[in-house]
Amino acid sequence: MSIDRFDVSGKVVLITGAGQGIGRDYALAFADAGAKPVLAEINAKNLKNVATDVEAIAGEALAIETDVGDPGSVEAMVAETIAAHGKIDVLINNAAIFASIPIRPFYEIPYEEWTKVMHVNVTGSYNCARSVVPAMRQAGQGRIINISSGTVPQGAPGFMHYVTSKAAIVGMTRVMARELGDDNINVNAIMPGYTE
Repeated sequence: MSIDRFDVSGKVVLITGAGQGIGRDYALAFADAGAKPVLAEINAKNLKNVATDVEAIAGEALAIETDVGDPGSVEAMVAETIAAHGKIDVLINNAAIFASIPIRPFYEIPYEEWTKVMHVNVTGSYNCARSVVPAMRQAGQGRIINISSGTVPQGAPGFMHYVTSKAAIVGMTRVMARELGDDNINVNAIMPGYTE
């Protein structure tokens, strides 16, 4: 099936972790397809750089410095998006800690590192999904795309906290899909492999 069969023009797509990696590519692709990407990112410098790239394609970019692990920051992100665009059609729960994690066996992972990865990767996705549901229910539709990882079925060694967090995303997605389906809110997870 060709991607051009899906019309996303005018859709408001909220992308967390949009300041680098595949989050940046999601933002650029949606901008190129005529959507209105909203960039949510904790790193202000990266956020500004991607906003400039999106503006070059779409003429405008809403960029919101956001800590997905902080419920207040997430609520402010959602409120700013609604104030600017009046709706949220799609949430892409992409923000996660991965690239900065040292490779090591699970029994050498410091407790603080374990809890930080879980907090951002799992609780962050929960915070964002929970916060967009009222607007999506009011609109009578919505899409939530949770980014898991191809490391889950592989059981990739050296990243147990990351792999565990991304396995949790699969379970979270299944529950969300069943709880939100009657509201016409579609919830899916994708499991990207290693990406440059």
